[in-house]
Amino acid sequence: MKKIKIFLGGYINERNTQNLNCLALAEFLDNNKFEIYALKKSQGEININYLKNQCQLFTYNKKLGFTKLWNYIQALYYCDILYLPKRENLTAILFFNKFFQKKLFLTIEGIIDNYIVDKLEKKKKNGFQRFLNLTNQVENIYSITKYMKEYNETKVGLKSKSTILYLGVNNQQFTPKAKISNKLKNIIFIGNDMKRKGIHEYIKLAEIYPSLTFHIVGEGNSINIEAISNQYPNINYHGVLPPSKLNKLLQTIDLHILPSKSEGFPKVILETASVGIPSMLYGTYGASEWIKSDENGFIIENFQEFQIKINELNNIDQLLYKNAINALKLADNFNWSNIVNIWETEIVTIVNDKGDNT
Repeated sequence: MKKIKIFLGGYINERNTQNLNCLALAEFLDNNKFEIYALKKSQGEININYLKNQCQLFTYNKKLGFTKLWNYIQALYYCDILYLPKRENLTAILFFNKFFQKKLFLTIEGIIDNYIVDKLEKKKKNGFQRFLNLTNQVENIYSITKYMKEYNETKVGLKSKSTILYLGVNNQQFTPKAKISNKLKNIIFIGNDMKRKGIHEYIKLAEIYPSLTFHIVGEGNSINIEAISNQYPNINYHGVLPPSKLNKLLQTIDLHILPSKSEGFPKVILETASVGIPSMLYGTYGASEWIKSDENGFIIENFQEFQIKINELNNIDQLLYKNAINALKLADNFNWSNIVNIWETEIVTIVNDKGDNT
């Protein structure tokens, strides 16, 4: 059978959620079925030499700005199908594809709530409507959770395919804890854009529970997290950590808290679960689709429930241990080696569809 030539529109040697998802696809897609092309930056953060025999790369050089669009034109020429999660140069790609007639698909990886709409409007006049009009020109649009599909279709009219393309986790990048604790001592917050992700609620919890240690990993953006952490003896701010150091820190952590009220499918939940750390998070963006509360994580509805659940973890024997063990199973269910089968089936379906190529 002839291999399908697929282009992954992410810079697989750079750390960014969409880039890392493309890196995972480059690793896990079946090389007997697919010939893989992807992007890389001339100076990247990740060593991808191990992929040189299974992936052909187009290089973007920041000093040569034209190479960005040129890479996409090459992808249109060489490949059968292009995956465009970053929506980079999408207007130009759609224009050139009138001549190449190749299959295109993209994933919507967030809930289009008021925060996102306002952000798009501030960026450009009629920014949201422009975003919607441009996105809808791509025939094959997918959501990464069922909740996201239903929300975006109902609230803003952004429709996507019935198949859900869940994102996965590469368990091999994380080391399961040698000993799962049953006593809550260390809690962690991981993420950038901390204000939106609820860092102030996390800090409030640190005030309420001075006997627990609260770790923070990431960048504060407009918030001086280092200065704030210096005010609390039980807050440890680690800044941005490379994967090896983060993995080492996670070996000491008992619980991950994400107090964000709006997310897509936060990969950090699967990454911490891979180590044996359950997550506590709001249920406002469909977390019950992948987490069963009090079984492999904790879904809460308001700030007071954070306190109730932390108290339960301190007082109910085996509750933390049970959820930590089941978190490992959750991560295994979403291992890319399992999830990639859904992607492969859908890619083949798109390529074999004889409809319009848009």
